[in-house]
Amino acid sequence: MMRKSKTKAKLGPGAAGAAPAPIEPRQAGRASALPLRILIVDDHAIVRDGLKQILTARFPEAVFGESANGSQALERVRNEKWDVILLDISMPGQSGSDILGQIKGLQPEARNVGRPATVHGANGPP
Repeated sequence: MMRKSKTKAKLGPGAAGAAPAPIEPRQAGRASALPLRILIVDDHAIVRDGLKQILTARFPEAVFGESANGSQALERVRNEKWDVILLDISMPGQSGSDILGQIKGLQPEARNVGRPATVHGANGPP
């Protein structure tokens, strides 16, 4: 009969096979007493609302901002401090790809997360 070991390998940040560390307010360059500030940039209101609902479950104290296009996003980034910016890569007018460099210039410490522009089913595009 084999005995199971009670010790578990601990993987730290940067260890081979370790998952990326979760984003926490203290890791995003802010004091731990301050809430995480998340800007959601997407031209579809339903996507912004859905992301906000999902993230609120994980980060109930977070402060959310929304922008429907690149111009609005740049204005919010110029005037407000954000820890995380969720950026739609494909939007009409200025795409997320177009404004990403400008955002990094304005707030280099913010984490930018782009999401795929289109998700197709198993049969490919319509």
